[in-house]
Amino acid sequence: YGSELYQVLEEEPGQATGWHGCGAIRLAVKPDEADWFKYVQGVLKLAGSECHLIGPDEIRKLHPLLDTKGVLLGAYTPNDGHTDPSGITNAMAAGARMRGAEIVRHNRVTNINLLDSGEWEVVTEQGTLTCEHVVNAAGSFAGQVGEMVGLQVPMVNMVHQYLVTESIPEVSALGKEIPVVRDPWASCYYRQEQQGLVIGPYEMNAEAWGLDGIDWSFDNALLPPDTQRLEPHLEKVTERIPGFADAG
Repeated sequence: YGSELYQVLEEEPGQATGWHGCGAIRLAVKPDEADWFKYVQGVLKLAGSECHLIGPDEIRKLHPLLDTKGVLLGAYTPNDGHTDPSGITNAMAAGARMRGAEIVRHNRVTNINLLDSGEWEVVTEQGTLTCEHVVNAAGSFAGQVGEMVGLQVPMVNMVHQYLVTESIPEVSALGKEIPVVRDPWASCYYRQEQQGLVIGPYEMNAEAWGLDGIDWSFDNALLPPDTQRLEPHLEKVTERIPGFADAG
């Protein structure tokens, strides 16, 4: 649903979404992973979503930078891709405004009270609102908003590290955007960013963050890097994508 929506979302509000419909390949390096792909392909077929099981040679045709040593097959979803979360959010907001929704930015909720009428009183920095329903869409702050009504939201913020390279000549020479790749062997995803790559690990021992609450002023700042934790992943990335070894 998401990939279909993102492709057409900007047409009505005229707001760019940052959608890159470059397709995606998930690699199987173990027999049980390959068997699971066959099951998933059947489910996706019933759902009307396109998925192809392809061998190492075809994987390399789609993504020439990959070394497919040890890869049994790939699950290729041509209608997949990646997008800019900020662009998608702004496009949805523009569409909502066109349909009559009112969006007030930079107006933090400070408290939520349940009234005797069963309605909710939402106290904000710019005034108080009364409504029948409150949707907690506070992202990383959802736990703190839940505490305002005595609820413990079952979610924890996790630190996710990623690495963005400088331009790589092999990427520039391709002339087209390469698919997003998810690699269980390196426990990483790879995607193109401009003429370089983004490498993001799926860390097995990821670090929880903000357990005691997050400062309300925290917006989109980056946390200090911990390259030592990335090293086991990056060593394998240099084998899967040999050109990565010389990237800055």
